[in-house]
Amino acid sequence: MILDTDILIDVLRGYTPTQNKLQTLEQQHIPLRTTSISVFELFQDMQQLSAEKQEKIKSLISSLQIISFDELAAEEAGMIRAKLQREGNILDPEDCMIAGIALTHQEILLTRNSKHFSRITGLKIQDY
Repeated sequence: MILDTDILIDVLRGYTPTQNKLQTLEQQHIPLRTTSISVFELFQDMQQLSAEKQEKIKSLISSLQIISFDELAAEEAGMIRAKLQREGNILDPEDCMIAGIALTHQEILLTRNSKHFSRITGLKIQDY
């Protein structure tokens, strides 16, 4: 299961429902992963954070398998973005990239942003 950036932020903030969900997934032996795009999003404002918060982010990231944005994911993300634009839907490039990674790896995306991701054909999402 791929954890979206919003899930990682919830973990960092200690949001109880997210922590409970991840604990349930771990008990079910479901591998928890994230994407290189989510790592990018977390590190964007890293210099503005305290050293303690920076360490917390690094620790969280190091506890997960990171799935990289490769050529196949890039192709998929480009097609997703083009399709959505033709339909008049706007989705951040980063979200298209995360979806491209999830689709090419046939993974479920755990997100609290299902409104955006539900517009992507074939993408399996889980919300809670």
